[in-house]
This record gives sequence, structure tokens and C-alpha cells, in this order.
Amino acid sequence: MIANKIVEIARQTNLHTKIVELLVSRGFNSVEDITLFLNINVNTLNAVLEYDIFKNVVKTIEECLTNGYKVILYGDADMDGIASISIMYKAISCTNANIEIILTEKAYSSYGINLKLFSDRVDNKTLLIFLDVGTSDIIDLRELKRKTACEIVVIDHHESLSNIIEDIVILNPKCVSIEILSSLTSSSLSALVAVGLLSNANKIEVEKEKLVLELFELATLGIIADMGKLIGINRTIVKLGLKSLSNPVNISLRYLLKNEVKLFNDISVSFLAFKIIPRLNACCRMGFPRLAFDFLTEKNIEKIKKYSELLTQYNDIRRKEEQKILDSIKEFDENYVVIYKENWHPGMLSSVATKIAMNNLKPTIVMTKVKDCWKGSARFPNGNMLEILEELSGNLIKFGGHKEACGFELHSKNLKNFLYKLDNIMKTIKVPSNIPKPEIEIDIDDIDINLLNSLKKLEPFGMGNPIPIFRLAKVNIYSIDDNDDNITIFLYNNAKILKGIAPKRLKNKLPSSQTLESVICKICYTNFNENFVENELYLDILDF
Repeated sequence: MIANKIVEIARQTNLHTKIVELLVSRGFNSVEDITLFLNINVNTLNAVLEYDIFKNVVKTIEECLTNGYKVILYGDADMDGIASISIMYKAISCTNANIEIILTEKAYSSYGINLKLFSDRVDNKTLLIFLDVGTSDIIDLRELKRKTACEIVVIDHHESLSNIIEDIVILNPKCVSIEILSSLTSSSLSALVAVGLLSNANKIEVEKEKLVLELFELATLGIIADMGKLIGINRTIVKLGLKSLSNPVNISLRYLLKNEVKLFNDISVSFLAFKIIPRLNACCRMGFPRLAFDFLTEKNIEKIKKYSELLTQYNDIRRKEEQKILDSIKEFDENYVVIYKENWHPGMLSSVATKIAMNNLKPTIVMTKVKDCWKGSARFPNGNMLEILEELSGNLIKFGGHKEACGFELHSKNLKNFLYKLDNIMKTIKVPSNIPKPEIEIDIDDIDINLLNSLKKLEPFGMGNPIPIFRLAKVNIYSIDDNDDNITIFLYNNAKILKGIAPKRLKNKLPSSQTLESVICKICYTNFNENFVENELYLDILDF
């Protein structure tokens, strides 16, 4: 019965049956579900703007602009925050409003919003828009509004630690129960608000369609950098953004990309994640986030070139600082990782924590001392680190973020007690297995142009829509080439031969016979075209 259903869905969607089987296993159980997932639906974006929480934000900003309010955009100093503030700046600057930009000095500042910055900046004709920050500071923001009579808007997606949100106009999917919004990042929220502002503004003399595409280019960077789930609205924005980046509207991105790729068509989620975003993020980690904002919003090509050179310099420094920390770390025997040292660069904590956590699939905390406090970054792949920090909150000054990634601070005097309590909690935590689990079993004969075409339709891959992991059962080894960095294995079945690339760590798992009972792999391809060329296809082997 299930097999017949899959064949029928495959016929109606023009997909390979194995890809339909994969999508069904991921919860897409009908032709309608699969069609909605695969196809870009711009109407969905417009429909979202009809929700009251969006209408309220757009209306508040419009009323303030109409009444001549000064606008202060305050953003978090990471790529999602930089993208959000750049998006709102580009949309609001079309109205000729007086705009001031403030970015958190993420490396050395305390966690959260520094309210002292607003003491001589804010009055009753000021609109404060907080981007990718603010949710954990709602009580302080309410007090700021009470004292100054300013207008405050928060556009954020971090977990809400307080139910008190009265008097503050807040747009945060974590504060409402609307499923379609649940995966949105601050940059995708900002892009939608900006689209709402532009659609309502008749007097704006810009090419609106072109500007909206530029906003989606910026939002794409923020969504990918913050590992937003590539489903629903995020998927639509990223697909539109990637398409637009094949001929970028944003002048700075056009300059940056043309120096990194031969063909704009080569741009993918992984390319942006590993090549472009680290360069833009490096200055933020080193304590100079304004450079990334200036680069993304600049129009003068000479200034863009100068900013690009500075971005490269900061990225080189970032790599060295990051490696310095990683080189000082030994093996991890426990089921969690906690490392700390006084003289590490605080801007490196999050990237180091992420690398260790993803490589070991263990809860990870990395800390360094800043003045009289320990500043930390915490990661827990597929877990809930916020819940753990909640239990430790008696030792913390501040904390916040997401379930899998968050930041915190604690007084130096509390370090010993913090570590003791952390160890007790971690002893009760179940850490997920790091053995990759295949989603679908296939034969070598299943791998044909129809399968590749169907795989291509699932792009872009990322969080929430991972590259499929397949299991090939009982395949023969044609030859093995032991290289410096990896092992190249040619596999065959009947008349078809496929190349596989495996990590060195699997060398000891190679059988003495010429048969592999099981191969866990991803199917990868380069220079994709409609002609099935086997030497452009290879298997990324994860395990035997």
C-alpha cells in the first residue's frame, strides 16, 4: 500500500521514487505537501504580513516615520544581526529618515543590551528598533520606555525568558504560537517587515522589486549564518536570495563574489557558509562589527574595495586566533566539553565552541575572562543548552540565546561552584550518538539522472533540510587509492562503477574481502547538467 502511494506521488511530482520515499520519511505525506515544499511561493510571504504581530510592527514604524521620529537601529554583532540592521537601514533610508546605527561590541561587552548607550540619545521623538537582540532585556526596555517616552520595536528570534511583553512592540516567533513563523531568524523577520514597509510606501522613489531582491540577498546571509531551518518562509527567501546572487543587486556582494567564484551559478548554501560569511563575520568577532555593516550598505566602489581588504585582514587574524585556541585543546574524555583560559580572545568563543561541538557532538562550553567576569559560549547539538543554563542561573549574571547555542556571563567568584554544578547536571545528560543514520536504502542502479534531478530539486540544503544520507547495501570494491587526506574507493555493482571518498579514520574498517556489506554516504555532484556524467558524481562516504 505504502509502495503504491510512493509510486503515485512520484508520478504526479515527477520525482524519483527514492526521493519521494525520503520526503515521506521527513513528514511530507502528500502531493500537496511535497509541491508546497519544493516550489517557491511568494504569496506565502505576503500572507504572513497579514498577521497582527507583523501589522503592528509595520504600523508602529510607519507612524513614527510619518511624525518625523529619529530612528536608532540597534543590532547584534553577528551575521544575522548585521544582515537585519542592513535590511532595515536600506528600507527605512528610502524615506530620508534620520537614522543612527549602533552595534553591540560583541567581543568584550557584557551579554545583552547596554542601556547606558541611550541616556543622551533618546527622547519622546525617538524610535528604537532592536534587531536580533532585546527579547531577554524586555524588563529593562520597558523601564527605558517609561523614563523617556520613546517608541520601542524588537525584532528578534531568541528564546523568551520572560512573559512580560506589555508596552513593547515585539516581533518574535518564540513569543507566539504560529507554526509558519517558528523557524524564522531575525534577518528573515526583518526582510518581511521591510517588504511590508516598502509595499505601503507610495512616495518612495526606488525600484522596489530590485530593492526587495537585495533585501533577500542580505537575509540569505543571515539565515545561513544563524543556521536557520531551510523550510517554509526561510526556504523561500533563501531560494530567491541565491537566485538573485547569481546576478547580485547588492554592489558589495557583487564585488566580493566575483573575486571568489568563476561563475555566479556556483553559489550555494555551503559556499556562502564556508567562504563568504566567515569573511563578513570575522571583523564582528574581532570587535569591529561596523565594518561589516558599512561594507554591505556602501555604494561607492572605491570604499567597497577598501572595506573588502580590511575584511580579509580581519579574517586572517581571526583564523590565527581561532587556531591558537584549538591547538591548545587536548582530547575530550567526558560526555561533555568545558574549556576555559584567561587570555583567549573573547570574540573566538562562539566559533570555537561550534567547531568542537559539531566535531564531537557533545555539549560544549568555552570561556575566557573579561575584566572580573567569565564570558562563555555554549553549544549542544540536538540538545537544550538553555535548559541547562536555567538550572545554573543562580551562578550567572546574564544568559540567553537559542536552545542549541547561547551565551552567558558569570562573576569570577562563582566559577568553581558553576563548574561543580555543571558537572553534576552533565552526568545525567544523554549525548546523541555521532554515528550518521541513513534515511533511505538504495542500490547503485538507482543512481541515475532522474535521481540527480530529483536531488537537485531539494536544494538548498541546510538546517531543517539536510543533504540526504543513503545506505548502499552489499557493494563490491573495484579499487582503493590511499591518499594523503582521504581514501578513494571505486565501488561497483553489475556494470556501474562509482567513485567514493572516505575519511582516513575509516581505513581500519575496510574489509579484507572485496565486498562492503553497507556504505553510509551522501550523493554529491559537481558541474551539474542534464547529461549524466559519472566522473562528475561521487559518494561522500561517512561510514561502512
